[in-house]
Amino acid sequence: MSKNRTIFVCQVCGYESSKWLGKCPECGEWNTFVEEEIEIEKKSRKIVLVEKPIPKRISEISFYESSRIETGLKQFDAMMNGGVVKGQVILVAGEPGIGKSTLMLQIAKNLSKLGKVLYVNSEESNEQIKIRSQRIGIKDENIFLFPEMNLEKIVDVILSDEYDFVIVDSIQNIYSEKFLSSAGSVTQVREVSSRITEVAKYKDITTFLVGHINKEGMIAGPKTIEHVVDTIVVIDKDNKGNYRILRTLKNRFGPTNTIAIYNLTSYGLEDVVDLSISNTLNANLVGSVLCPVVEGFRSIVVEVQSLVNPTQFGFAKRTSDGIDVNRLYMISAILDKYLNTKLSMYDIYLNITTGFDVKETSTDLAIAFSILSSLRNKEVSRDIAVFGELGLGGEVRPVPWFDLRVLELKRIGVKKVIIPAGNKPSTENLELELYEVENVYDLLSYI
Repeated sequence: MSKNRTIFVCQVCGYESSKWLGKCPECGEWNTFVEEEIEIEKKSRKIVLVEKPIPKRISEISFYESSRIETGLKQFDAMMNGGVVKGQVILVAGEPGIGKSTLMLQIAKNLSKLGKVLYVNSEESNEQIKIRSQRIGIKDENIFLFPEMNLEKIVDVILSDEYDFVIVDSIQNIYSEKFLSSAGSVTQVREVSSRITEVAKYKDITTFLVGHINKEGMIAGPKTIEHVVDTIVVIDKDNKGNYRILRTLKNRFGPTNTIAIYNLTSYGLEDVVDLSISNTLNANLVGSVLCPVVEGFRSIVVEVQSLVNPTQFGFAKRTSDGIDVNRLYMISAILDKYLNTKLSMYDIYLNITTGFDVKETSTDLAIAFSILSSLRNKEVSRDIAVFGELGLGGEVRPVPWFDLRVLELKRIGVKKVIIPAGNKPSTENLELELYEVENVYDLLSYI
């Protein structure tokens, strides 16, 4: 008969201790240890293999990019470098209500045309899944729902039949009988993710695991999950809540930091093909300039808007939406230092359109251009775009993905582009007028 013992487990990194600790020695977090009871004599969790594996030469192993499986969602497949592969384990994480289950059902709908899909719905009943599936338009009989929270039963079902795809929604609701802690604890999540990954690799099943996000915005559970799975996809939304943005944080079968953008509708997730501002629909504006930014491997043209007003309170105010306000402070200081703009006497309000939070520095030059335009009350033509990074010495520095930016500008009809002097296009016949600037002094001549 097995005996139980008590351990204390860090809920952030999964570090185990025989006694309670205030600070975790592994991750450095405070007050994260929770008491859990485990069995001393655990059942063997290893799968009994029919054939004993033997070492193989790498030349004997065949894999072709054409063997990738398309999920039917174009942007998702592009983000996955052409689709998913057999035996791949993908962790999909996001906030509650952001569309994880809807995405999984759409993927199940498309994959069911290629093979049998097992959908483990640990959070919702079969009836709830059925209601959502009718909205999405699922009629295929190749999707099998299994409302279960017990890990051992789920593994038995996966091993008992020839499923091509497995979706587990979600791993935080599943528990193993070998541990007495509740579902969602670090011990349980670690065991669930490891065991299902082991089964997926043994049976060569493409598997999707749905995970939660904690209040700090991190993937709930220990870091072990992120190391075990092949791919991590995080679903986020823009700061206005209009779009769902999928990002790959890890991908063993393709590049990372790629994105897919969708609209969440009552009929499911719809592709957002074009997010760039169409310059033909707007008149010339004061303090408004187009700027291409890169999200993942996608170029998106946003509108940088500035409003510069004399301050009324003796202390200049800086407000920004879509960019770090500290970046605005820095650019204001650069303009004050080298162009004597006396911006310390003005309030500056900055806005980046489309609802994206821009992290990269390629918008520096566009922000400076926009501020100068508003300060001097000069209109900016809608066929002009600006991009580049500003240094503290007032110099303009080159930015990466130059060709990607200018090709997107050309596509939407921009004619003139102010660029850093260090950037040179490798693409010929751009049909764009390029104006190079070396420092902020050169920028004045174009205002």
